Order: sequence, then structure tokens, then C-alpha cells
Amino acid sequence: MTGIMTLVSLFEHQSISLIGEDVPFQEMHLRQLERLNHQAGVDLVRLGYRQLRATSYVGVIQLGNITLQILPKVDATDPVSVDNAVANLLWMLVYAGELPIHENEVSSLLKKKGNLFEILVQLFCSRLSKQLKSGFHRTYRQQKDLLPVLKGRWLFGEQVCKHPLLRERFLVAYDEFSEDNPLNRVFCYVIHLLWGLTQDPANRRRLDILRMWFDQVTLLPHISDQDLAKVIFTRLNAAYCPIFNLACTFLGQESLRLRAGRTQTFAFLFDMNLLFERFVVGFLRRHRRQALPERLSRCDILAQGMGEPRWLARTEATGGVKKFRLKPDILLRTPDQSIALVIDTKYKVCSEIQQGDAFQMHAYATRYKCLDVLLLYPESQTALRMKPQTLYIENSEGGSPIRMRPKTIGLCYDLQLPNKRDELANELKQALGEK
Repeated sequence: MTGIMTLVSLFEHQSISLIGEDVPFQEMHLRQLERLNHQAGVDLVRLGYRQLRATSYVGVIQLGNITLQILPKVDATDPVSVDNAVANLLWMLVYAGELPIHENEVSSLLKKKGNLFEILVQLFCSRLSKQLKSGFHRTYRQQKDLLPVLKGRWLFGEQVCKHPLLRERFLVAYDEFSEDNPLNRVFCYVIHLLWGLTQDPANRRRLDILRMWFDQVTLLPHISDQDLAKVIFTRLNAAYCPIFNLACTFLGQESLRLRAGRTQTFAFLFDMNLLFERFVVGFLRRHRRQALPERLSRCDILAQGMGEPRWLARTEATGGVKKFRLKPDILLRTPDQSIALVIDTKYKVCSEIQQGDAFQMHAYATRYKCLDVLLLYPESQTALRMKPQTLYIENSEGGSPIRMRPKTIGLCYDLQLPNKRDELANELKQALGEK
């Protein structure tokens, strides 16, 4: 790579001026951002009059020799360093299930200073290289060929039909032990994809070595859903499954990629609204013994209403077609299959429950026959802290009213430290366990 690489880091909703001699963004960079916004259908970044403002999308946008890194705004009392914010974002992705890595791997990755994308490229290279040294994945593939000797099964009938005068060769079908299989084709494609995107010389060297490993594997022009569906895991290749999931993370972001001449534009972004929800679900599941109060300790943790489908309406008074599937973020289901608590995460700062959210939670409470619903917000120290204003809604079926309560949890914990993860688990326990 040539030229000086520039890393610009912003926090959510933070703006940067486009006026001045030291501004790294040129007109072509802004046009690339406009194209990315148009391709995504949303404002990944907001381009205003003489300024660029981050939105709720966090991650990395690469614009040629400029890398724009957008990090979660944790709103701690003290200023948060970029390195700590990158670390927390990485931890959130792990808990949310976006990254199939272990906790001990996170700490070792963070020893390398750099942007999130390069850290993940390094992770992919190191894990794949380590697994390849344990054994390159090969499978049997049926081949059909004309050979001077018999090998495998002689396709006599087909040879008589297609090559009736051929006597010095045999049309045979045989199994060949080959590295050119669906799993390796996915890896080969992702290796070449990342090689064209990385700005880190060390990562490029790692990818060069991997490209040599896969030089006998077919490089597909693109990876489709059908190509991914062909990958089947057995006990023989199960060790590759986490690396495959990481490769799919890169593939899932590939739609936000542009190429103009030699300039690569690439976005590797996550919507914090979805990430916050999945982080809470993953954290509760990983730390359920600490995070769930006693009355909920035996509950199943269900995300997006999975396993408990409900609909808001139907097309006829009795029967008919069900309409408007309800998808509460988190359900806590007791062993007797009743719903003890409905939780909806809201990644926004409010001083009280908003009307639209109240209507939504009322629908959940009614359809799931649950008298306790919780709205969970991120805590903000720079805005008004949410008032502990619990609302009670009259129950149409009689009996006790529906309790609707807002709670906040802090995202300013240093998730690298076990004791800070324990503190977050205890904060969740208090929020969920209030009677």
C-alpha cells in the first residue's frame, strides 16, 4: 500500500468540522460517503453544512487512505479513550454473538493498537492459520475422466455411447481427496476480499500466506446464499465452524462496498439499536446466575419471542389469518411456561416513558398475559437521568393492573475487567428484580 493512512475516530452523534487546513476529508471522500448512504438506504453518517456527524452506526468506514472509526458513546463521567471504547465495542460484539471468539482471545487481541476492522482481520488470520496447521480441510470429490488405466468405476455404457471407437482409454468415475470444497471456497473468497481491504501491512502479510495455502481452491466471483448452504459441518471439520462464522460476519458486511479505480470504500458497521438489544440478551445468558434475581433464576431467556409466537390481530373474529407478529426483545419464561417478565431494550435517552413505547409494551403485556413489563435504556450521565416513574395500566381482564417500569443500565463499565462485568450483572439483577 502506498500513501499515509489516516485514522479518524468519532463517538456516536459526534460531529467533525469540514473546514480548515487540517481536515483529512476531501470532496471525493464525501462523495463516497454519500454513495454508501444511498446504497445502505440510511444515513450511516450524516453530511451537513460544513460538518460530518456520526449517527447510531458504530464500526469502521474505509475511504481509500482514510479510516473513519465510529465508537459507542458510553457517556462516562471521565473522558473515555479511543482504545477503551474499541475494547468495549469488541466485548459487546462478543456478547451479542456477532463474533465467535472466547473471552481470553479478546484480551490478547486488544494488545494490538488499531481500529476494530484490522483487529478482526488479525483475528480471522490467526485463527484460520492455527487451524490449517492442525489439518487442511479436504473432502472426497467425484471426478469423471478418460484415463489410460482403470481407476474407480468404469462407465462402460456411457463410453460406448459417447466414445464408441475409443479403445486406448477408459471413461471412469473415481473419488479424489481434494481441498477444493465449499468450505474452503468461502475461506478463499474472504481471504482475497480482506486482502483488498486491509490497510495494515502486517495483516496483508498474514493474508498473503493464507492465499498461498488456498492457491489450489477455486476463487468464486462472489459468494451467494447457495454457496453458504453447501457448507456442511461434521465431526471431521467442526473445528472450522467458529472461523466460518467469523468469515460470514465479513460477508454480511460486504454489501457496503464500493470500488472506484484503485480506491476501495468499505463499511463494517453495526446498528447500536440492535447491538444493545443483542448485547443485553447475550450478557444475561452468559451471566444468568449473577444477573437474574431469585424469582427469575429458573426462567428461560427468549430473544425476539422465539418459542412463544404471538400475533396482534387476525382477519376474522374466530380463526382467519394471523397478522402483525409481536417480537418482544426478551421474554423470561418460567418452568410452567408462563411469561414472568417482558423486556424491551431502547437505545435512546429519555427522561420518561414515551407514549409510543407505552402502547407497544401494553400490546406485549396483553398478548403474553404478563403483568410486569420492563423498558431497559442505556444510562446517560450527560443528559437527564431517567426518572423512576412506574406506570400502571388498567387490566382489561380485571385483576391487578399491568406494571410498566423504566430502568437504565450503564455502558461505561470496562468490560475487560471481570469485576466490572460483575458490577454490570448486579446492576441488571437490581433492575430485573424490583418488586
